[in-house]
Amino acid sequence: MTSAPVPAELTDADIAAQVDAFYDRVRSDQLLGPVFDARIAPDAWPAHLARMRDFWSTILLGRGRYRGNPLLVHRAIAAITREHHGRWLDLFEQVARELFAAPLAATWIDRAQRMSRTLQADLPADA
Repeated sequence: MTSAPVPAELTDADIAAQVDAFYDRVRSDQLLGPVFDARIAPDAWPAHLARMRDFWSTILLGRGRYRGNPLLVHRAIAAITREHHGRWLDLFEQVARELFAAPLAATWIDRAQRMSRTLQADLPADA
């Protein structure tokens, strides 16, 4: 399976817009908000958002700014279920479609779906 090519017009500002708008929704979401609130203190959000911008910049633009292992981070949070992943993906897709024209939104959605599949593959069958 090949991934959608990254449109040349994608910028770091686009990445910041997606990440910031998405996590605004996550934080107010009834399902996801509590999971994040339990792990990220209010004063730690700016650093988390910066890290997520670096992550997506690495994924989409090949910038190499992100250093970490998302699989290990998510594996350590026993409360995460397939339902959480589904809601995460729904919110991510909503934001991408609202912010970007169809080809760029499709790129975001493709990468998010791939990430979600990778993380869910690590979950127990009943999670």
